[in-house]
Formats: sequence, C-alpha cells, structure tokens
Amino acid sequence: MSDRSARHVAALSGSAVLSLALLALSACASIPARRAAGRLPLEPCRVEGAEEPLLCGTYSVPEDRASGEGRRIDLRVVVVPALAEQPEPDPIFHFVGGPGGAATRRAPWHVEDPLRERRDLVFIDQRGTGRSNGLDCAIAAGDEGEPGALREIFPVADVVACREALSERADVRLYTTALAVDDIEDVRRWLGYERINLIGGSYASVTVQTYLQRHPESVRSALSSAVISLERSAIRDQAPNAQTTLDALVAACAADAACGGAFPRVGEELVELLARLERHPAPVEVTDPVTGELLRFELGRDYLAEHLRRILYFLDLARALPMAVHLAHGGDHGGDGKPDYGPITQMALLFDHGYGGISDGMLLTVYCTEQMGNFDLQEALAEAEATVFGSFRLRQQIQACEHWPVGPLPEGFHTPRTVDVPTLLISGELDPINPARYGKEAVTHLSRGRLLIVPEAHHGLSGLENPWCVIELQREFLERGTAEGLDVSCLDTVHRKPFIVDREALDRYLAELAAE
Repeated sequence: MSDRSARHVAALSGSAVLSLALLALSACASIPARRAAGRLPLEPCRVEGAEEPLLCGTYSVPEDRASGEGRRIDLRVVVVPALAEQPEPDPIFHFVGGPGGAATRRAPWHVEDPLRERRDLVFIDQRGTGRSNGLDCAIAAGDEGEPGALREIFPVADVVACREALSERADVRLYTTALAVDDIEDVRRWLGYERINLIGGSYASVTVQTYLQRHPESVRSALSSAVISLERSAIRDQAPNAQTTLDALVAACAADAACGGAFPRVGEELVELLARLERHPAPVEVTDPVTGELLRFELGRDYLAEHLRRILYFLDLARALPMAVHLAHGGDHGGDGKPDYGPITQMALLFDHGYGGISDGMLLTVYCTEQMGNFDLQEALAEAEATVFGSFRLRQQIQACEHWPVGPLPEGFHTPRTVDVPTLLISGELDPINPARYGKEAVTHLSRGRLLIVPEAHHGLSGLENPWCVIELQREFLERGTAEGLDVSCLDTVHRKPFIVDREALDRYLAELAAE
C-alpha cells in the first residue's frame, strides 16, 4: 500500500471502510509468504501477534544426536519472509536468551523489521524450549497471593518434581547449547540456505559463539549483544558484577543535581534497608501492577536483594531505583517518614512478569552443565558475600544443580579457538550480568570481530537517549556483512535518561510499564 493510499484510508471514517482496508492490506501482506513458500519447505500460517501470514513448519531431529536412535524432537520453525521478490540468499537466524526462551514467540515482533526488506528472518525454538519439546515446569511459582520466587528461586522439591515429570518425555541431559546448535545447522540445510547471519544477545550470545565454533563455514556474519565469554561462568560473578553496576548508579545519582539533592544517602539507605529486612521481614500489601491483584506477603532481604539485582538489568527501571530505595527505607521525600514498599515491590513484580515464558528444565540443563563446573564454589561464595546482594542467588543455583543431571560438554567448550567470521559484539558499559570485560574476552577469539561498548548502557538499550545509534549500527553491519569501516562516532551521543525523582512521575511511569 502506498503512502498516498494509507493517508486516504486514514482520512475515511466508518468501520466498514476500515475493515475493507485491513482486508486489502492483509491480502497484500500475504504475497511474501506465498512467494517464499515456493522456495522453502514451509507452509503459510497464522501466528498469534502477527497480522499477516508467516511461514511455519517442523523439522525432526534425534534427541540423542550421538546415537541417532530413540526419541525424536520436532523443532518448531517460523520464518518472517523477505519482502523483496528476489531476496538475498543469506537469511538472519534469531536466537533468544533465558536460557529457555522460545525464539518463535519473537517472530511477530519482527514483521515490521527493516532487515526483512531483503532477507528472510528465521526463528527456531531450540530443543527444550517453546514447541520443540519445551521443558516447562512450575518452579518457584509461588502460592496464591504471593509473588514467585518469594523465598527460593529453585526450591529443591520443585526441582526434583520437575526432573521426574520431564523424565517421561525427555532425557534432560541432552538439552545443551552445543546439541541445539547442531540441530539448527540441520535446519539450515533443510531450508536450503547456504550461509546465514546470526543474531543473539545475553545467553543467546553463547548460542551464537557456539555456532561459530562448530559451524563457521555456514555463517556469513554474526551479531551478538550483552556478550557472555565462553571462557568463564556468568553465574559465578553475578553478585560482584551487579555490585559494580550499583556503585556506578549510586555515583551517577550523587553527581546529578536532582537525584543527589533528593537522595544524598541512597547507598547507605540501601544497606540499612536490607539489614532491617534481614532482621525482620516486612509485611507488604501491594497491587500487582500488571494483573491488578492485591498481594499480601512478607518482604525479606533475599527476595528484595535478588530483585534489585535483576532491576539493574534495565536502565529504564534502574533510573527509578534511588527514589524507590529511599521510599522503602522510610525517607520523607513527599511522605510521612514511614517505609513505603509499594514502588520497589511493583518494580520487582514487573520484572517477574517480564521474565515469564522460560522453560525451566532447559535453563537448569544449560546452567548445570555449562556454567557450574569451571570455578571454585567456595571462592565464588565468599566474593558474593562481600556484596550487598549476598550469596543467595549462587547458593540457590548450587542447590538446584545438586539435584539436576549434567549433560555432555564438548571438548574445548570453555577454550574457544579463533574463528574467521565477520562479527560485531556489543556490550553495555554498565551491564550488571554480562559486563564489558566479557565482550573484551570474546572478541580475542574472533579474527574479524569488533567490540562496541555502549556508554552507560546496562543489559540492553533501555533507558538510553538515542538508542537508534546502536540499532542503526547493527542494521548497517548486517547489511554490509562486515564490521570494518563502521562509523561509530554516534556512540558519543548515547547517554542515560534522567533519574526519576518525583513521586507522581514514578507512579505514572510504573503504570506505563505495566500497560506495555
């Protein structure tokens, strides 16, 4: 539909005319799917959240790739077809994080992606996620009327129940990253693509790097953000990494006239708040910002500390953290001096809702197999205890892995070889889970790799002024297939959005996030 036609339709009134216009648009939009179905072994399909037909199919792989025998997994595949009549031969394969996220659920988000103009966008639920025999369990789901993970992240009873339930339909040891990557290489050949481009961030950066290690000849280019280094365990340093980000946030607040003036003791207030909750958990009554349900529970130190760490992932939430801590501490900023736990618990609940859709069984297999065996546990626990976050999260992970089977780990998984594929790595300067030093380690194994460190960014681009600079650099890299010659001067214009220091603005902002 031309711009002129779109403006004409918008100017008309009446539901009948609008319905006819939408039908015409749908018919137009189905052309790429029908055209792509002629060159791919997939069928046009309707995917929830997408207003136009996409392409869907399944590809069967053996669960036990070593023997090739026994149970099989039907991998769910969804393709957002290129708009061009003659698209480029190298599509973009999207991987998602978690671990445990289902890639095909993201396909509708990319219907209007500019990268679709010339290339197919391919989404595959890797083994153990989504509709590829998703290893779903209700771990730490919480009792009625209380948020999930209130007392434990991985309750032993839940972990054991999950393991036993899944054993009827899966050998959970065989849901590792390397096996998933080999599955996806099979799907690439089945779809008929000679070479592909890879995109993935956070845990999916491990998927991207593992693909490069195992099948570099199949990759034209790779883009990875919030990069994890294959040489180390991200689980080991979660608390120390978050402490670095927290310290930077407190320092930025102090240097900001509005934030520092309103909350001059926010660092000390946080320490005092956590100490108080450790002595006496606080009864809290709060409205869930998404469901509207009234929740009553006791807010303890470990729950709050873990959610503070998670809130730091997103700068858009973290810029409200000084005020939320101040209110929970009992600061009198616009109040009566009594602790107000509403904003900080609502921020925690927003994170819980945003973290849904993870296949817990696959997450445990990846963590226990790939992240827990290459560091000294006691040393890591001591370093975590030296932070305000403590060792709760790490102890929970150790506890879970004591009850979860460990899968096969390929030789050299944590000692990657040098790969000669054009690669762009993007790390946030203040990422609390995958800091920039991880990206610096990863790029040393990429002879044609380039690392960009985004100023003040946390785990992604939320909360930044001018994130379009980074988005445009990603697009340009994928179009060109090389990081050489990228003009990255626009990174000088990227910086954090202002801190939220007004209560009305905070409440309004949290309501906006809940509505999204």
